[in-house]
Amino acid sequence: MSGTNVWLKLRRSKKLEPHPYLLDMNHNVWRLPYYLTLNHTVEEIEASCKSAEKDEKRLTHLKEIVLKKLKTDEGQITEDVFLPKKESIDSFIKKSDFVFIGLHGGIGEDGTLQKMLEDAKVSFNGSGSKASHLCMDKFETGEAIKNLKEEGIHSAPRELVSVNDFKTFKALDYKRYWRDLTMELGSESVIVKPQGDGCSAGIARLFSASDLQKYMKHVMGESEVIPDGTLKNQHGMIEMPHCAMEKVMFEKFIITDKVRVIGNKLKWQTRTNWIEITIGILEKAGEVHAMNPSITVAIGNILTLEEKFQGGTGVNITPPPSEFVKPSAVKKAKLRMEKVAKVLGVEGYARIDAFMHIKTGELIIIEANSTPGLTPSTVIYHQALEENPPMYPTQLLERIVANATLKARTRKI
Repeated sequence: MSGTNVWLKLRRSKKLEPHPYLLDMNHNVWRLPYYLTLNHTVEEIEASCKSAEKDEKRLTHLKEIVLKKLKTDEGQITEDVFLPKKESIDSFIKKSDFVFIGLHGGIGEDGTLQKMLEDAKVSFNGSGSKASHLCMDKFETGEAIKNLKEEGIHSAPRELVSVNDFKTFKALDYKRYWRDLTMELGSESVIVKPQGDGCSAGIARLFSASDLQKYMKHVMGESEVIPDGTLKNQHGMIEMPHCAMEKVMFEKFIITDKVRVIGNKLKWQTRTNWIEITIGILEKAGEVHAMNPSITVAIGNILTLEEKFQGGTGVNITPPPSEFVKPSAVKKAKLRMEKVAKVLGVEGYARIDAFMHIKTGELIIIEANSTPGLTPSTVIYHQALEENPPMYPTQLLERIVANATLKARTRKI
């Protein structure tokens, strides 16, 4: 629910006057009244939009009773109450001066919406269509940075495979493929992920040929989720991409130090001197700037969507504690991440996930999010608070908007 959170925070802004809209699965745009934004999920909001007229007739009498009991005076109800209004995405863009994209994945992140806005000369937050398209493709992101190895920037060994290659596989075929795959990647277990989708959708750790076979069964069956307990050591269900997966990418599993928070105390078990981090990128004076990294602590093998964006589920440590991670390594990692951002062409703001060596600051890039989530608990707000001077959430969002309008002016010149 990034969009709702952005709108609520920007309502406090003295510089901006935001209005909430919903892009539904059919690419229609709905203008939303305040009360509909209070739903917990996008699916609930969309369903409420479609039933709003019928619900209005049913609830009119109840609304009158509530207002009477509240004994409200004229002018006390300040929100404009109206039925949600639907229009085409083309019509919405045509009448817009600025669009804050609060979407994650799909056309909101893969460059499609960005290209529509560019063609219409409408300003928007985040990266342009080319960088958005590149960052959405996890394989091509790795290809784009492959020449940075000498500068301490790497991508994990990986292999890109068509889903169709597995359609005729039997159990023995999976065993043979698994043996060859683990030998090629140099890893006893493997990370599998879609070639292109936002965030943690479809990402799993596989331990065996049996895991691979089960995973591919769900991919080819276009399952919405992989239920908890399907794969070895799986923690919670795995949400799958909304669109059919055409290709999957296998990566070497990177063993990291074991970092846990137990009873409000940090427990650190050194294993390889690598840790998983995420770094927010924020443009300042036309230059990309890496904020302080956050250590991501996953309960299971993979950081889930809930742990990334839902308050009270995940643990992030910002900045990394100096007693375990050298400040000089953090400084080098930030400089390296700025170089990655420049190579990928990201603008305005972004979030890049990586593994970092706690002594050298070397990076193994996992993925780049050109339109990162902006829910209340997303870590980019924590990193902004660590800036000097601290940047509070509304200030951060205002900066993101300012970066976008500056970008638009520069392009017109």
